[in-house]
Amino acid sequence: MKYNYDTSDELKLFDDLQKKSKNCPDLSYIHLAKKAFKYKKKQMGLKFLENEKSKLTKIPQYIELKDWDTAINLAESLYDSNVIITVFDKLSKRENLNKFLQIVSQHPQCKLSVINFLNNNEPELIETYFKNIKNPEELFFYYLE
Repeated sequence: MKYNYDTSDELKLFDDLQKKSKNCPDLSYIHLAKKAFKYKKKQMGLKFLENEKSKLTKIPQYIELKDWDTAINLAESLYDSNVIITVFDKLSKRENLNKFLQIVSQHPQCKLSVINFLNNNEPELIETYFKNIKNPEELFFYYLE
């Protein structure tokens, strides 16, 4: 039995497992993804993670992988500000503040959530955030409020 799988072997094994698992309706893809990551089979883990249906279940795993863009996009697609704020909280604790601002600035759809998060946690960074998103007009209106 072969234990040293390269990426193509991992993907072939994933395909085989995927075909065999069609008869298992209650299979937990997140559980399989975690096992694959545990054994350093990243490509296979990502494939299992993609097959997980629950966006909410996927988010913690993407946070663990530090795939912040995917975690933020999934959180944003749920339209739940609490989930978005939770992702921002994890991001701010695992990355430095400059990296945090750089990442959240790339997600304009979450602008209100970013502003709320910064107001509650790092109000001195709001000006930097508005500069990062290149919107001096919003900064002006923010100061007027």
